[in-house]
Amino acid sequence: MDTKILYVGIDVSKLTLDIALTVDAKTTIASTKVNNNKDGFKSSARWIKRYGQINQCEEVLCCIESTGIYSDGIIEYLQENTAFKVSVVNPAQAKAYSSTVLLRTKTDKVDAGLLSKYAAGVKPDVTTPMPKEVKELRVLIRHLDYLITRRAQEKTHLESTADKVIEKSIKDIINHYDGQIKKLQKRIKEYLNNHHGLKERIDLLKTIPGIGELTATILVCELHAEDGRGKITAKAQVAHAGLAPKHKQSGTSIRGKSNICKTGNSRLRRCLYFPAIVATRKNPIIKEFYQRLLAKGKLKKVAIIAAMRKLLTIAIGVLNNKAVFDPEWSAKMTKVLYA
Repeated sequence: MDTKILYVGIDVSKLTLDIALTVDAKTTIASTKVNNNKDGFKSSARWIKRYGQINQCEEVLCCIESTGIYSDGIIEYLQENTAFKVSVVNPAQAKAYSSTVLLRTKTDKVDAGLLSKYAAGVKPDVTTPMPKEVKELRVLIRHLDYLITRRAQEKTHLESTADKVIEKSIKDIINHYDGQIKKLQKRIKEYLNNHHGLKERIDLLKTIPGIGELTATILVCELHAEDGRGKITAKAQVAHAGLAPKHKQSGTSIRGKSNICKTGNSRLRRCLYFPAIVATRKNPIIKEFYQRLLAKGKLKKVAIIAAMRKLLTIAIGVLNNKAVFDPEWSAKMTKVLYA
């Protein structure tokens, strides 16, 4: 006899969580909305458990789209609760599923119902929880990214002002950010010195021409092993970064401009842009690949995005094999994907 499963779709927004339940991929048996905070997490867990008991379900699978900082809290809360299994999916996967069921209405409540039916119909793999030390490092790195971004905004503001009083005020703010950034960088360095496994992974990534300390650290924090054995799937992470190509074609006559999906982890996508540009000059694999695309008539923007994908694939190969960058090996590894 098959195990009866309660499928839970959770649509995440900045302030709220919309939750919908199904057992058969056809009918939504209940739905609710809670705040996207710890109190909301607790009440939603109680609510889900109650419906699991009412429907005599032996397991609960929660399906959540990966939306960065807004979804991290509920994902981690449910993963720490042994009563739930959690599957974190790329938003593009749910969007593709909605087109197969001819879904035309889009609201948070409808999206939650779609996610529950997607879970019941597709049965996505359970997502492996992120190790504690990686979570802690990710908090530090994301705050560092926030501080650097805010400092850059203030520097732009400084260039646009001519008032001496305002200019001094902005410079004081910039100096404050400089101090906070230095303190945080020191703390991150100390943290890595105490977590040799993380430092070793970062050092391996730094052997790839184009990837520096900060990019390597972001990659270690944002890439996820999906199979529970510590291996990272390149195809899944390219989609997770929002770098998967999106083609527009209908029949033989309609061919729209191809683009990237841009759904998923914007931090991962953003951190690869400048390293990919550097890699087109310094990394022999990326340089040859980039020049070949330009020779074929590809736009520079398109070629850079392709270089970002290839650089990410190389980084994943280095991490999976726990080996320093080898141009000959990397060329063979990516030949199938980027021939």
